[in-house]
Amino acid sequence: MGYVEKRSKHALAVDRGIQAKQIHKSYTNNYKRSPNNSDVEDYDTKGKTIPPPEDKKPTPPPQKPKEKKPIGDYIPTESERKVLLKEFTKNGNPIQLHKDLLTTKNVIRDKKDVSKWKKNPNQYDIRGVDTRAKGLIGNRIETARKYAGVDVYVPKKINKNIFGGNVTTNTIPSRKDMVNVSLIRRGLLKGRMPKSSMGVFTSSRMYDDRIIKISSKVVGRTDSYTPQRVLAHEIGHAIDSKKHQTLDFGNPNKYHNIKIREKISTVLSKKITPYDREKYVFSNYGRYRESRDEQFADWFSGLITDKSVVKKDSKQFYNIFKSGNKPLFSALKKSDKLTTSTFLKNAKLGF
Repeated sequence: MGYVEKRSKHALAVDRGIQAKQIHKSYTNNYKRSPNNSDVEDYDTKGKTIPPPEDKKPTPPPQKPKEKKPIGDYIPTESERKVLLKEFTKNGNPIQLHKDLLTTKNVIRDKKDVSKWKKNPNQYDIRGVDTRAKGLIGNRIETARKYAGVDVYVPKKINKNIFGGNVTTNTIPSRKDMVNVSLIRRGLLKGRMPKSSMGVFTSSRMYDDRIIKISSKVVGRTDSYTPQRVLAHEIGHAIDSKKHQTLDFGNPNKYHNIKIREKISTVLSKKITPYDREKYVFSNYGRYRESRDEQFADWFSGLITDKSVVKKDSKQFYNIFKSGNKPLFSALKKSDKLTTSTFLKNAKLGF
């Protein structure tokens, strides 16, 4: 007589549960291959089954929400601005305050960093408080325009305040209104502007008439070709044609000239009107950008709109140009002082 093993109901239930655990995660392979020798929980097991244990993953520690970095610069409200202006004008000597208002550096981007500005206002700026005084660049452009002896014409649809400050501009006359313009000026105004240009300087040397025409393409530009930089560039051409300053430098040493010119090329291509010199080295655009006329106009644009950068990175030519144009630099200094003085006076009065 054969031996028959008798097992309790509990043992059989445990066995079924063990079977279910073993095949629970491999239903597709094992069950399809041999359904008589494997079970699927709640499908062909008998009685109560023990469900497979769940994998317990360690709970990650709570993380602090990431701080959102502020987009753009911190712009104080009008009430905050008045308080900050009082603090700015109260501290520091007048000469330092004037210098601070001539440049923009390390602009505060987050309100919580205002404390850095309070500790060292000479190294930080707050937009609308001690960044460049309002109208500073526009007034410098107007000073240079007068020195160059050139009139500026803009399309009728351009807002004349687009250049800031007190820049004097004229509206390009319509055909009907051209009858009121002198023949020489009429010929200059009718001259076509290249499609790719945002501004053009043109003159009649015989009759000593000189104008700058600005295209409506400059409207809304926030890159290196802002309305102010484009106009300053064209004024550079006007001064160049009048005094022929360009990159001769007034220095007979040929090697020395090349060395100075290379420094100017570097500061222009990296900071004033950036472009990839290596990429365009053999192209028409590269030759155009490296031509002495364009380099001088770009450099002059930097002198008017970013004086501190030009002075620092091309000091040798800056000094040469300054020595030959003392009336211009004297007028620019006077304009800067008047602009910053007006700003500080209004700040003290709470405007």
